Parts: sequence; C-alpha cells; structure tokens
Amino acid sequence: MKAETIILQGHQKVKKPKYQRKGSVIQTLVQTPLKYVPKFTPTNLLEQKEQFLTSGIVPKFNFKGSQEAIEKIISTKKAEIRFTYMAEAKKCLDLTKEQFGSVDTFVAEAYGKRINHLEASAYLAQYLTDHNIEGSMKIVWSPDLACSAQMCWQGPNIRYNKPEARKYTLWIKNSSENTLLREHGIKGLADHEIGTHFFRNLNDGFQPWFSDRKKFGLKGLQSKTLQCTEEGIATIHTLLSAQHHFLAVSALTYYTACMSTKMKFRELFDHLQQYVIDPEQRWKHVMRVKRGLEDPDEMGGYGKDQCYFEGAVEILRNIDKIDFTMLMSGKVCWKDIPRIKRVVRVDCIKLPQLMRNLDKYKKKLREVARINGIATYTKPCVRKSSRTKRTSKTTIPVNNENKRKNSAVSVNTTKPVNFSPQKAAPTSCTNVHSTTNKLYDRFTKAGDTAAYSIQQALLDSGRRLMRRSKIPANKLQEMATGQLTMVKA
Repeated sequence: MKAETIILQGHQKVKKPKYQRKGSVIQTLVQTPLKYVPKFTPTNLLEQKEQFLTSGIVPKFNFKGSQEAIEKIISTKKAEIRFTYMAEAKKCLDLTKEQFGSVDTFVAEAYGKRINHLEASAYLAQYLTDHNIEGSMKIVWSPDLACSAQMCWQGPNIRYNKPEARKYTLWIKNSSENTLLREHGIKGLADHEIGTHFFRNLNDGFQPWFSDRKKFGLKGLQSKTLQCTEEGIATIHTLLSAQHHFLAVSALTYYTACMSTKMKFRELFDHLQQYVIDPEQRWKHVMRVKRGLEDPDEMGGYGKDQCYFEGAVEILRNIDKIDFTMLMSGKVCWKDIPRIKRVVRVDCIKLPQLMRNLDKYKKKLREVARINGIATYTKPCVRKSSRTKRTSKTTIPVNNENKRKNSAVSVNTTKPVNFSPQKAAPTSCTNVHSTTNKLYDRFTKAGDTAAYSIQQALLDSGRRLMRRSKIPANKLQEMATGQLTMVKA
C-alpha cells in the first residue's frame, strides 16, 4: 500500500508527491481537523500566540467543548497543582542553568541541530521497521498541537475486549516550538511515544486485565497514579538518546505549574526568563498551565503536566524495586507490579530496543538519577545471624591429694555466642543456689570433691542463669565461692 502526504487547504485536499517507506503512512496537515482536536486544546492557539508575542495582549482561549466541560476537567484530582517535588524541580533547573546557562542551550546541546519534518519522517519510518511494527500506525504532522507529540488510538470500547481492532495514530507538532524536532531529539520522541506509550498499549491488549481492570484491583486508565507512571517512564526514555541527561524540560513544566498559583499570565511569562530565553518556549509552558482558566490572567492553573517530572522522580528513586519487564507488560503502575506478577502473560510482552539489555538499561537510569541529584532507594544490607565460638583458656591450681601436688590443669571452655535477643526468665538468686546445691550433691556422690571441678561447674551453670536473669558477675562469684567453702569444710 502506497502512502500519500495530504495537505488540507480550506475544504480542498491537494495531493502532493507520494512518500513511501515499507508501508508507513505519513501525512502533513496545515491545520488539525476539528474532530481530532481534544476538548482541552484551544482552537485559536496560533492566533492568540501571535497576538501575545507581538502586542503583549493576554490570550483568551476558545475550546471545542463548553465552559462547564472545561471547568469539570480542571476540577479533577489529577489537575490539582502539587508542590511535593518543587525543591527537586528547582534544583534540577539550577543545575542546568549552572552548567549550560539556560534551558535553551541545554536543549540545543542535548538534542542536536534542528531537522525538518521530512528527515524526521524518514527516521520514524526506519524506527518502525527496526521494531518490526511497520504499518501499525499512521504518523500525522500538524502545526497547531498543544503538545510536542501525542499517541492516540481509535477502536471498540475496551469492555468488548477487541484490542486487535484498535488503530493507532501518532500526532507530531510541526513547529519550532517542538524541542524534539532535532537530530537526537527525534530519537527521544520515538522512544517516548512509540517505545513507551505504543508498546505499553500493545502489550496491555494481550493481558487478562485489559477489559476488566477492577477485577484485578488495578488503577483506572485515567487515574493520576497511572498517569505519573506512564509519563514518568516515557520522560526518562526521552533522555536516554540525548547527549546530556538533565530532566530540565519536565522540571520546568513542574516549576511553572507551582509558580502559576501566585503569578498571572504575563508575570509568569517574564519570571521564566531566568531559565528560558526563547519566548516561544516560555509561551508554550505558560499556555499549557493557564489554558483552563476562564481568565488566563488570573492566578492558578492546570497541574496535570506535573506528572512528567513527578513520575520520573518516583521511578528513578525506586530503580531496584521495579521489575521493568513487568512495567512494560501493559498499562500498569509500578506499585501494582506485585499484584500482576502471578497472572501476567510474559510470552506476549514486546520490549523496545532500548530495553533489550536490562542491566545496561538500569545502569543508564542510575546515571540519570545521579546527574539530576535524585537519591535512589537501595535495599538495606541484612546481616545474617551467625554463631561464632569464643574460646577461653583458664589455668586453675590443683589442690587434691589424689592428683599430683603443685601441678596445674588447663581447662578449655568453648561456648557458642548467640547474638539473637533472648527473653529474660524470672530467675532469682534462690534458684541459682538450688542449682549449685544439686551440682554439689552430684559431684560428692561420684567421689570427686575436687575444688576446681566444682567451682568450674558452678560458674558454668551460673553464667547460663546470669544471661537469663541478668545477675551481676560479682554476685555470681560470691555464690560460687560460698559453695566452694562448703566443699572444703
């Protein structure tokens, strides 16, 4: 099947020279058709951007949905602005500024020189071929998207359990605002949208929970927790092919949302100049935060985009806790991995090339965490309880007529040392005396009244009782001496 690049001009379709790459379907649009515009994406985005950058007029956004529908979206829990990782975001931005001077310079050095959409299309087509998934999606370029790229699918509702009927489309922004439309950036974009979102969606269709997540106790597809995991791992994958691995762009998104609670549109736009010089990039970040407000010049904003940085930090902190093969098995949170391990269909899981060697993959993730100053969780080293032997050598003078006079006998006492705690038994001094009396009787009946033997036996018995009853050593010595006096008498 030959692919066509179609440019929409008004209501007419003008066919351009055909682009063919092993079944890949790639289209370029002048404007996104209204039916494909999400409810929360402004329909007059380009017009308001030009007015603001040229005349400084605060934008007034129009949406496909009603104002009530927009207010419902920004009132959800995942739209709330969070400050949990504000310190980490600012630290990452400060580190980037210290090393590169600005986020603009970092993007240029990390993602390379700019490329056009034809060069990017050629790379994406080859990416699909290398992963043996050519023809599995359509790639569409459009200049008026609110984000750099977006993976979408159409098909039957998931409750009908027909994942094979889904059709995927990768929408990419064809504009200078797209920071990933660069030599190395397009690789990161492919790993983000195809290597992460597409593969997790594809694998999810093979799993038993696909049509009934509640049955397996999994988070909903629209939950904040799942959104953080999904975008967090995708954000990390975007960096792995870059020349530098700072989380600067996602940290800027998080920081912008936090600062929107105390700054208006223009104030926030000017405030971000300390990190970002390019006005188009500052516009993009402020617009995405303020777009849901009825009056964008008010304080407050939309915090959903914080999940990119938040999810990345959570995953980097728990690298050793996460089974990344299980994480790619479907649309699951990293905290739900223990829940799915017994039911997941492992043979169906397909991984992108960047995850084929998990040891090297984890090593790269630890390097990303180190560069961004994120402390990773390490399992505590549990010292196994071992028994060591303590040997003491005691020389006791012998005073026994049946033995040789003025001789010495070496007595070796070998005792195991147990480091495990023991409960103290309610043992009194009376119990110690009772035990030593029994030992005295046993030795005298045997005809052996050697002082050193009885003293040694009494001390051995006393030590065992002392460990349980915590009797002081000097008290034990007095008791043993008292019994020894009885023997001599």
